[in-house]
Amino acid sequence: MPDLTRCVPLTNDPALIESSIITVQALILGLRASHTAINCFDREIARVFAQHPDAALFAALPGSGTVYSARLLAAFGSRRERFESAEAMLNFSGIAPVLKRSGRSTIVHRRFARPLFLHQSFIEYANESIRHSLWACAFYQMQKAREKSHWVIIRALAYKWIRILFRCWQARTPYDELRYLKSLQKSRSPLLQYLAQPSTQPA
Repeated sequence: MPDLTRCVPLTNDPALIESSIITVQALILGLRASHTAINCFDREIARVFAQHPDAALFAALPGSGTVYSARLLAAFGSRRERFESAEAMLNFSGIAPVLKRSGRSTIVHRRFARPLFLHQSFIEYANESIRHSLWACAFYQMQKAREKSHWVIIRALAYKWIRILFRCWQARTPYDELRYLKSLQKSRSPLLQYLAQPSTQPA
């Protein structure tokens, strides 16, 4: 910690100091207004979300909380006919990679044309789910063992979550973690060996 008693002021010019004080006071007023508006938006989002018939589908997701549940519901919407398949949502959100083939060469890269906030919603939820979902944490550990980078893993995890969410959304059935874990056991998924290992969640 610096010794404040030995600090030297940058300037003693009253014109600069007094004008800076007024500027800071004005910024504080703007921040207070912004905080008030954000709180109003948060209350309204929570109210509208609670009244939506699909609210329970997204509130049941591990770690979705009040923020991600509303964002994911907004991403899917109410019209089931809008997305004919999980692949349609994967492509629209930009989570699905672009695959290009020419002769014997194949190039895979991220999809750059995408709705940024919607894409961000899936990425951020996938990242948060590692702390709340057993299989998501196991998936992260498995991919880390394969020396994949953090955000490559998160995009792959978001890909898996969208497929799960699409099925729940179409069937109007809330996600059930225990049921999904049983399906992994039934299919003898390679994730099983990581479920019992100590957690290595990202900080």
